[in-house]
Amino acid sequence: MSTQPEIINIPQEPASDSNNTSHPAAHTYITLAPLVYSGPVPKPSEACADPLPEEQLRLNHEQKQRELAEKEREAKTASNAPAPTSTDSAADNIAHKASGWFASIKSAATLIAVNVEKTTHDMSIVTEDKVRQLDNQRNFDRFRTHFRSLVRQGEVLLADYGCSTIHGGRIVDGHLQITRHYVCFSAQTSNVVEQAADRLRMAVNENTGGKISAPPAKVEGIRDAIPLASVACVQRCVSLPKVDHPLPYFLPLPDPSVAATALQIYVPEGNRVFQFFNFESITSKAGGILSENLKGTALDRAYCYLDHAWRDCVAVPLEGVEYAS
Repeated sequence: MSTQPEIINIPQEPASDSNNTSHPAAHTYITLAPLVYSGPVPKPSEACADPLPEEQLRLNHEQKQRELAEKEREAKTASNAPAPTSTDSAADNIAHKASGWFASIKSAATLIAVNVEKTTHDMSIVTEDKVRQLDNQRNFDRFRTHFRSLVRQGEVLLADYGCSTIHGGRIVDGHLQITRHYVCFSAQTSNVVEQAADRLRMAVNENTGGKISAPPAKVEGIRDAIPLASVACVQRCVSLPKVDHPLPYFLPLPDPSVAATALQIYVPEGNRVFQFFNFESITSKAGGILSENLKGTALDRAYCYLDHAWRDCVAVPLEGVEYAS
């Protein structure tokens, strides 16, 4: 069972033509129509102990710098072979000199390798930073486009992940965006959104007796902002395909060793459960250096951001909420 979507009308500026007396077109965004749950809310799991992804990057870069510095120190130490003494025989002196030559050659080769590794690491950091800056800018532009009111309130975008969700019994692809006080979802116009909008227009038309004075609104897409203070549980789970059914089945993690592939967010108001799956990000797509310094999958990182922001925003578990034992 799913809830009915709400609509948000945003009027456009009237046309400059003074002879144009028609109504200004309105852009409509539909809120998510998630499933409705019954019974108690699942008990929240322990707080995520992993540091935020940007902190993971910083720690990994510092660790790499320490490792390279240690390699360089060892190479320089190895090149300082002991000098022959006056009591050594001619054969011993030759052996000492040969040993010193070999040590110097080995040390020089090691230092060259370390310098190459340092240069490669520094270049990869520069490339990684540029890619992340570009991705962050695109994410912020998307957030500013869909959630201008939150931007005006001073909300800071923490993370943006592409994902899918269930809307009105259908799968919709969009973006999950996490701020300090909200978890947001936005999706551009698609056939699924248009169909949901058509059903909504029909319902409005029936409720008004078939008399709608305003022109049909142009559906821009879906957008919804869920206050983190209203969230009772953020649950990691597994999404499994069903036989002869397009919607997946969501199963709570049966064991800590099972990798999560979906998130469920329980909101007691309206008994709503928002389900998100098929997570991806620029780092998970790029692979290589962009993802090797980060722990887990795109979903793991999204959960890390979400769990930290949620627990910073409200005391968990929520008071007055019936949780499963």
